[in-house]
Amino acid sequence: MKQNLKRSKPIKAFISYQTSDKEIAGKIKEILSDFGIDSFLAHEDITISEEWRDTIINNLKESSLFICLLSKKYLKSSFCLQESGIAYILNIPIIPLSLDGTISPGFIEKFQSKKIEKTPFIYDLIPGMLNFKKTKSKGIEIIIELISDSGCFKNAESNFELIIDILADLSKSQAEKLIDAILNNDQVFGAAKCRHEYLPLFLQTCSDKITLEKRRELKKIIKEFNNRRRKK
Repeated sequence: MKQNLKRSKPIKAFISYQTSDKEIAGKIKEILSDFGIDSFLAHEDITISEEWRDTIINNLKESSLFICLLSKKYLKSSFCLQESGIAYILNIPIIPLSLDGTISPGFIEKFQSKKIEKTPFIYDLIPGMLNFKKTKSKGIEIIIELISDSGCFKNAESNFELIIDILADLSKSQAEKLIDAILNNDQVFGAAKCRHEYLPLFLQTCSDKITLEKRRELKKIIKEFNNRRRKK
C-alpha cells in the first residue's frame, strides 16, 4: 500500500547529454518526475525565442542535482564538458551515468561513473543521491517509497537492502515513515530476509526514533508470521 510521504525540499535536476542521447535523457526525466523531481532538458525546455546559453546557465544555477550521460560523443562536445565544469564549480551534486563505458572527464573525474543500459531505472540514481548531503534526504525518501510499493517478497528484500547500510543516518521522521511503510505492506514483513535480518536490525538501530507502540506492533507481527511459517 502506497504511503503519502511528506516530501523533502524540492530538488531540480539538470540532465546533461549529447544530442544523439536525448531519448535516454528523456527517459531519465520521466523517472525523476515519478518521484517528484523536476528536470531540465535542453531540447525540451528551451524555446526558439530564448537565448539558449543564458537559459542553460540559469538552469544550472537553479539545479540541486547534475546528471550527465557520458559517452564518447559527450567527450567531443565542448558544451557538454562546459556544463559539467560549471556544475562542478557551482558545487552541484554530480551523478555521472556512462552509456558506453566512458569514465568521468576533467573536473568531475573524481566522481565514479555508473554504467547503465538503454533503459535506465531509479536504482541507477539512488546510490549517487545518497553520496551527497544535498540530495541524501531525497534519496532516502525515494527508497522508503520503493519499500512501501514493494509488490513481492523478492522486490521488498532488494528495496530494503538499499537502506540497510544507512539506517543509523535516518532522522526520526524518516524512521517513522519507514516503519509505517513496513506495517502497511505484508510483502515487506513477510519476506524472509526482511523478517529475519533487515527488520530486527532496523528495530535495533532506530529504536529511539520510532514509538514504542509501533515497535511492539512490528515485533508482534514478525513473531506471529514466524510462528505461522513454522507450523506449515
